[in-house]
Amino acid sequence: MIRLRTAGVNAVLLNLPAVVSIAFLMDNDQLTFFTGKDYGLPPGHRTSLFAMIMLRLGSDNGSILQDPNWVLDPGELALIQSRIDEFNAVIDAAGAAAEFPVLDISQLFADVITEPPVVRGRELSNCFGGGLFSLDGIHASNTGYGLLAQETIRTANNAWGLGLRPITDSDIARIALTDPHIDKDGDGRVTGRLGAGLLETIMFLLGISGDFVDFPTPPAAKRSL
Repeated sequence: MIRLRTAGVNAVLLNLPAVVSIAFLMDNDQLTFFTGKDYGLPPGHRTSLFAMIMLRLGSDNGSILQDPNWVLDPGELALIQSRIDEFNAVIDAAGAAAEFPVLDISQLFADVITEPPVVRGRELSNCFGGGLFSLDGIHASNTGYGLLAQETIRTANNAWGLGLRPITDSDIARIALTDPHIDKDGDGRVTGRLGAGLLETIMFLLGISGDFVDFPTPPAAKRSL
């Protein structure tokens, strides 16, 4: 990092978000929503997107949730978060030593969870199908990446005076309009990207994606009195 700074590179460092809160991991409420059955996953526990798929397909009767290899308990989740905090401390130290700004993605992600962004009238969340993540539950949606780029450019401009064109809220709204991972009409399905990888194809077969007429619902007309 210091050699980059010495070479005149203007960099922005990004730390790690809470991966225990990404859409790939599901609590009991989310698992029940997507499978249509309450499997009684204990409070504070998380299972994976793959487990949900197996249960929804009926290839498992719920016994998978008794296997500790398929469930993260609160202690394991806390341990993972602790390690993320340690990694972020290293990133902060490296940034300070090289005088590079560090964009606090971890805090931004926490803010998104507590105060979800509303884009085109839709509240986006970190939950699976919530619009901030793609259908693999790990990578961000187009809109999620847009929000990340918005903050990165803002940080770079503030730190280095680069004069990069900012990404405006209007830009985010335009991105969301064609985002295949946002449920624009509120029917519980997204357009998705059929054929763009195994998970995207599975989601089409499960009926989670494949809404090819997914357009924003127009606001109700106001009646004149």
